[in-house]
Amino acid sequence: YLTGCEDTAARIRIIRDILDLLDSNASNIEAFMEYGWNAWLTSSLKLGVLKDKNVKLPNHDNSQRDELLVVRNLFSLVLCHYLHSVKGGWQQLEETVNFLVMHSEEGGNSYRFFLRDIYEDVIQNLVDLSAAENIFISQPCRDNTLYLWKLIDEMLISEIDKELPVLG
Repeated sequence: YLTGCEDTAARIRIIRDILDLLDSNASNIEAFMEYGWNAWLTSSLKLGVLKDKNVKLPNHDNSQRDELLVVRNLFSLVLCHYLHSVKGGWQQLEETVNFLVMHSEEGGNSYRFFLRDIYEDVIQNLVDLSAAENIFISQPCRDNTLYLWKLIDEMLISEIDKELPVLG
C-alpha cells in the first residue's frame, strides 16, 4: 500500500505509526527485522522521495523533506538498535548497505546519498546513546560499531576512487 499511495501525508502518517510501534518495544524492532525488513527495503526504494533524493534536503518541499526524514528515522532506529543491542547486528547493517549499494549501481547516486545519510544518523544515535552511558564497552555494540566504521571506510574509499584522475 505504501508504494502505491499517492498522498504524501498519508505515507508520512503510516511510516510515523510504524516508527511509534517500533520505538515502543525492542521486540517489535526485532520482529520487524525478521519478518518485514526485506519488504521495507524494497518498498522504500520505490518511494519517490528516495528516487529523487539530491545531496541536500532543502531541494525538496516540506512534505518531501518530512517524508525523507521519517524514512531515514525508520532506517536509523532499526539499524541503531541492532548495532547497540544485538550480537552480530552488523550483519543486518551489512545486508542493508549491500542492498542500497546494489540499487545505487542500477539506479544512480540517490541511494548512495541516502546511505551516507543513514550512516550519519546511526552514528549520531550511537553518540547520543553513549552520552548517557558508555555503550562502547559492551560486547555487541563495540564489535558492531567497529564493523560500521569498516563500512564507512569502504564507502569513502569507493567515493575517492571515483574522483581520482587516472594517471597513465
